[in-house]
Amino acid sequence: MNKSILTSVLANAGFDYFYAGAGQEIKFACPECQDDRERLYMSTSSGLWICHHCKEKGNLFFFLYKYCDIGDAWETEQLVSEIRGGREDLSLPTPRPSLEPVKVELPKAFTEGGEIVDKFLQARNISSSW
Repeated sequence: MNKSILTSVLANAGFDYFYAGAGQEIKFACPECQDDRERLYMSTSSGLWICHHCKEKGNLFFFLYKYCDIGDAWETEQLVSEIRGGREDLSLPTPRPSLEPVKVELPKAFTEGGEIVDKFLQARNISSSW
């Protein structure tokens, strides 16, 4: 993540922050519980955050959208993408090949169970006639 963009957004929103955990976290006062002490920790690698006072937590998008007055959701998503260093192209998953139905021959004793077996087979759209 781009720490300089993130910290400039936080500073512009009025948050007094400092680094903790050898630069792996940013620590500042929680805007939700409005505690004066720096009890909100945000990971500089993932953007996940938690306030250890009120237990409010979330991801980077949620924090910026709710507390930093960035704009609408689209603008916030663009900023999150920029902070994270851009987004890789997301390709659609490869469709699975269609499978042909398979006919399985059941042992004759399987269908000799009477009505219970017939109901079981019918419930699964299985024909007892081979």
